[in-house]
Amino acid sequence: MKQLFVMLLCILCVGCGGYVKKDMLNESIERSLTSSRQYADSLEQRFDDSICILSERVDSLAGLIAEQSERFKEYRKNVVNYAVPEIVEICGERVPMDDLDVRARVLKELYKMINDQGRCSFNYLLSKRYFPVVTELLWVGQSPLDLKYVPIVESSLNPKATSSAKAKGLWQFISSTGRLYQLSQSDYIDERSDLEESTNAAIRFLNDLYEKFGSWTLALAAYNSGPGTIEKRLREQRVESYWDLVLPLETEEYVPKIIATKLILEDPGLYGIDPGAFSEWERVESDTVTVKVRSKLNVVDVAEWTGTTYRHIRQLNPQLSKEAWPKGTYTITIPYGTREQFQQSLEDFRKGK
Repeated sequence: MKQLFVMLLCILCVGCGGYVKKDMLNESIERSLTSSRQYADSLEQRFDDSICILSERVDSLAGLIAEQSERFKEYRKNVVNYAVPEIVEICGERVPMDDLDVRARVLKELYKMINDQGRCSFNYLLSKRYFPVVTELLWVGQSPLDLKYVPIVESSLNPKATSSAKAKGLWQFISSTGRLYQLSQSDYIDERSDLEESTNAAIRFLNDLYEKFGSWTLALAAYNSGPGTIEKRLREQRVESYWDLVLPLETEEYVPKIIATKLILEDPGLYGIDPGAFSEWERVESDTVTVKVRSKLNVVDVAEWTGTTYRHIRQLNPQLSKEAWPKGTYTITIPYGTREQFQQSLEDFRKGK
């Protein structure tokens, strides 16, 4: 713009009778042309640099895609060739994997699960939190440790899970069965959502089913569909094995789902889960206190006395259905290391301090 202004000024001066030398005008024009050529060269260089950078990034992306493609192919190869070992057991019972029908049922559920890597990974993550408690109670109850996989299939390890049939908790007890196995249920407290209480009740229920049928696979099928259904089908079809029964689809898929869950969580790396990614999800350490509530104990007060939040106390006590414990005696779970300060705060509260 500056050069153009000079040119116009020179022309104006000539038109007005000014004295502008011809060589000065030519020099100005030449400078303007040189500047334009330099600017064009600069733009061309920038364009070439951008194309070069873009090309390098495209090559890098192509290499990354190729690498991931090879990894995916190897993963699929592992799934197809090595997913199911020849010898498979559940609760100490050999699964007849040489029977093509049985093998197909197990593979079907296994492939459905590994096709949802997010769900598999999340189940593995939650197992780090809940399995230590469940395994310990199974060991004390002298029950097969493989039963720990049942609540994954039942509720995805969600203590607050509720089904359309009103079954609730990790082990999905319906109301009547929960009461039969001494799980308290009221407007305030529902022990079907209590980890330890519901697990102990499930152990007693499954042990009773095993004593009735003499087989853990039949016991698991009865846990899903009810013992009456299994008794009737065994009698009508004149067979003795779960694998030989024609059952409602949900029950036919139930035991294979538990087996598939076991296979994945016993060897997560084979199925695309990195165990190291969940190292921080260990068992949540906590304390418990037994409290005799005289009228009402608010969750928000318990949270304040233990230096945590209302949400955390509700998570530690999923059996609590409302915002307070009513009159009665309860075992309350609180954050680890806060028992003394809770007891002191409760004493001060009762004294009206």
